[in-house]
Amino acid sequence: MSNQVTFQPLTGCIGARVDGIDLDAELSDESFAQIRQGLLEYKALLVPGQDLTPAAHVALGARLGELVPRHPDYPTIEGFENIMVIENGPERPPDNEFWHKDMTYRPDPPHCSLLQARVLPPHGGDTMFANMQAVYEDLSPPLQSMLGQLSVVHDQVTGFEKTLLQNGEFERLDKIKNQAENQRRNVHPAVGVHPLTGYKYLGIDDCFVSHFVELSKAESDGLLRVLREIFKQPKYHVRINWNPYDLAIWDNICTLHYAVGDYQEYRRMQRVTVSRFHGA
Repeated sequence: MSNQVTFQPLTGCIGARVDGIDLDAELSDESFAQIRQGLLEYKALLVPGQDLTPAAHVALGARLGELVPRHPDYPTIEGFENIMVIENGPERPPDNEFWHKDMTYRPDPPHCSLLQARVLPPHGGDTMFANMQAVYEDLSPPLQSMLGQLSVVHDQVTGFEKTLLQNGEFERLDKIKNQAENQRRNVHPAVGVHPLTGYKYLGIDDCFVSHFVELSKAESDGLLRVLREIFKQPKYHVRINWNPYDLAIWDNICTLHYAVGDYQEYRRMQRVTVSRFHGA
C-alpha cells in the first residue's frame, strides 16, 4: 500500500488531505516515512475515515515521538492514559475559541498532536490551522530582526481565565491556578526554530501569550495587536470540516489552531499528543 499514499494540498499555504492509507493497520516503514515527511511539509494533515482502535492511535503517535503523559485537565480512555478525551456540549461549552498551540505554557511544549473525531454535532465544530512559518517569512526583515531579540510569556491562566469564569467553571480555574508556576507559566522566544526543518516561525498566539518580556506594557500590547492581525489573515489558514473518524495530525511547533465553537450539541474528540519528535 505504500505506493498508494497521496497528498492533496488543501490550500496554497498549509494543509493536505492524505489518501490511500489505513492507519489502523501496521504501516510499512516507507508509508510511515511518507506520512512524517508530509507532516513536515504541509504542517497539518487530514486523513479521512480512520476508525482507529485506541491501541493504533497510541502506536501511531509513538512512532512520531515520545508521548505526553496524561493531561491533568481532561479525562482519558480506560487503559489508554495517553488518549485525551475532549467533550463539549450543553453541559461543557467550547472553551478554546482562540488561536493557540497546545500547552505552550509548559517548559517544553509538545511537538505534535493527533486528533480524531468520534462524535460530531450535525453542523459546525470545524477546526482551523495557521502556518506560523509563512507568517514569519512574510514579515519585513527589520521586524524579523527585532522579534528575534525578544521573548514572550505564555500563561495558562491568561488563556483560560475569562472563558472559564463566563462558563462558571470555577473549580477548573482554581485547579489551573493551584498548579506549580513552572507548569502553567513559562517564557519562550518570540521567534522559534523548528528542530527538524531548521525553519523559523513566529511564536505568538492569541491565547496564552500575555506580553513581551523586554518591552513596556504599551509597546508589548501594540506589537501583539499588530502581529495578531497579521496571522489572523485567511491566506495563512486551512479549515477542516470534520466527518466521523477523520484524523488530523498537525505540527504543534510551527502552527496555531482554532476550534470553532459554533455548535451546542455533543461533540467528542480524542487526542494523542507527542511531546518530542524522534530525532528532534
